Amino acid sequence: RFASVADFLAAWKQALAEAPTLQAPAPRPSPRAESAPAAAAPPPAGRPFPVGLAVGGLALVIGAGVFFGVSLPGLNRGRSAADATPTAAAATAPAGSTQAAAPSAPAPAPTAYGVETSAQAEWRSWKAANRVRRLLVRGDELYVAGPGGITVWSIAAGSVLRRYTTGNGLPHANVYSIWVDDDGTLWAATEAGLGRLNPGSDEWLTYDTADGLDSNLVTAVTRAGEYLIVGTHYSGQDGGGLNLFDGRAWQAAPNFPSTNTDVALGDGKLANAVNVLLPAPDGVLWVGTEAGLGRYQRDTGEWARFTTDDGLRGNRVFALYLDQAGQLFVGTDDGAARFDGQGFQPTDQAPPDTVLGIVQDAQGRYYLSGGGGIWRYDSANVNWEEFSSGRGDLTVYEVTDAVAAGDGGLFFGTDGVGPLRYEDRAFTPWYIDDSTVAAWHSLILPAPDLGELWFIEGYGAYADRFDLQSGTWRPWTENACDCQPQALDAAGNQWGSRWAQGFVILSPEQKLTQVGAEAGLPSAANVRVIAPLADGSAWIGTEEDGLAFYDGEQVEFMDEAETGLPRARVWSLFVAADGALWAGVGEQISRRAPDGTWEHFRRGEALNGNFEWAADFAEDEDGGLWVATTGAGAYFYQDETWTQFSEGQAGVRLTSNYLHAVALDPAGGVWFGSAAGAAYFDGQTWATFDVAAGLINAEVFDVYVEPDGVVWFATAGGVTRYQP
Repeated sequence: RFASVADFLAAWKQALAEAPTLQAPAPRPSPRAESAPAAAAPPPAGRPFPVGLAVGGLALVIGAGVFFGVSLPGLNRGRSAADATPTAAAATAPAGSTQAAAPSAPAPAPTAYGVETSAQAEWRSWKAANRVRRLLVRGDELYVAGPGGITVWSIAAGSVLRRYTTGNGLPHANVYSIWVDDDGTLWAATEAGLGRLNPGSDEWLTYDTADGLDSNLVTAVTRAGEYLIVGTHYSGQDGGGLNLFDGRAWQAAPNFPSTNTDVALGDGKLANAVNVLLPAPDGVLWVGTEAGLGRYQRDTGEWARFTTDDGLRGNRVFALYLDQAGQLFVGTDDGAARFDGQGFQPTDQAPPDTVLGIVQDAQGRYYLSGGGGIWRYDSANVNWEEFSSGRGDLTVYEVTDAVAAGDGGLFFGTDGVGPLRYEDRAFTPWYIDDSTVAAWHSLILPAPDLGELWFIEGYGAYADRFDLQSGTWRPWTENACDCQPQALDAAGNQWGSRWAQGFVILSPEQKLTQVGAEAGLPSAANVRVIAPLADGSAWIGTEEDGLAFYDGEQVEFMDEAETGLPRARVWSLFVAADGALWAGVGEQISRRAPDGTWEHFRRGEALNGNFEWAADFAEDEDGGLWVATTGAGAYFYQDETWTQFSEGQAGVRLTSNYLHAVALDPAGGVWFGSAAGAAYFDGQTWATFDVAAGLINAEVFDVYVEPDGVVWFATAGGVTRYQP
């Protein structure tokens, strides 16, 4: 065993020096590499990460009723008021993953709250348990689904009964919709297919395109008798978006008149992106899509289409509800409307930014939830009442789903404080304390005194802050810089980017400095990455305009003819111990020496042809540089020599050649975060880690190692900590 990675590499290079080439063997493409696109959309700011699927603003909902001649009761966003007290059995809690965890600790087991930990307490994870997309009442249980998985609450006790996440087998942490069958079978519509947990089982099954679904992005699920009805997005097919499962095989819904969203309205069709399903007791199936509302009549087999031309307030349909009189109400991106049998009559009030949920209470009053709060309508007294953060009734702006419980209470979903229980004119949040606010994170920033770690929200501005002394998450706070944090410098300044508005610097005294067009940035420049220096200056990487230097007052862009730097996207920046700057710019890695001279290493020349961009850098104690790349695995640079490590090479065990992050531990070992898990190289042997090993999600965007060797992972499904 070599004493360090540097010793191992020295020995390897000595051996390779006798060979015709100094570069390690070219890699064979991994399955991810073979299927990945040639270019990926950039993140909005921060150290880059390949973009996972982001479906912003979707409120994707479900229902129950009659389809193809089979009837059953049901309750959810697409729901009937007559079915407010379902009696279906609750799903059985899983007992945790049964997969062996080699070479690490056993997989985490579910606990009562937002934390998962292994039996040896070596792995621990946190998720966004308080962000709610969907609610479902089954007997005395409230099912809560969102980007942090599924939580099941006891309605009577107000306590968590169990949680389902990727840590115990859920196909993906991002859950859009849920359904529970009468026998207790739990169905989860996720970003990676439809999950199924059978009663008494601890193993999730996944249905995806290999099984007959038209897309892996499953957004709605319900049941009508023997048929499970599933809505999807991104099938790209005419007639796509609506799938049926009879327990034996999948099939497309017959004659569904759909096409791609961007042309659906012009072609007189619905979108093949389905948001909400409501089978009704009269044999009608209502299907809400991204472009119009569809109605299927069982008796005739005919489809009808409704849009704003027929009285809908908007064409993006997010909520369907049958009231106590059997009237259909529809929530859209621009308000709500009631169906009169021929067309739609709009309500005169509603949440100002999208209606995401509709429900009635025991007194027959209507509640419309959405962006902006909750609007209640008392039809008996022709009276509207608003509940919102602006009026002081709520602590959040967006209220998502709405359901009625069997005890007469109401529940509303929220984007941050969990489900809200409404009873006796009071809203009570059912909040899980030990939880992150953001659903997924793209960057880890250590505070200068190492007392906190900041986990930066992917595609957002929020920073979840973990107190390393107390071992707890800081309470939710407003982001004072109104930016996406990019760096924390040694003086305690926070550097962050604003979309198309340059960047800002927030001092420890809360003094805000904005740097934009007046300082030399293009008027709509998007700053992607920032590397501050000790004197208050910084290197600035932009989306399209290349690399720039900020001297504390003005921004100067690098001249392409002078420096050899293209005016291309800057993916990553790193300042080495000797003061040299390393930059991932376009399809090359560039180094600016301390004397100001530039050296460039380009794709197809110094770097393998599979190289797409440099995602992250890390430096060892001997000055050797590790680079995590997209497409070509890892590179190590020392003594003017590049050595490649890629999945497919003999002796190399990376989880993917699409790497997002690299970090060194105190012993000199190297950690990698990738699109398919994490890997560790100690100079001689490799170890890989996936969800079965303890990660909460396999998409690892950043890795940070504490001085004592504790490893943190920022993932697409939450935060994981590993204590070797």
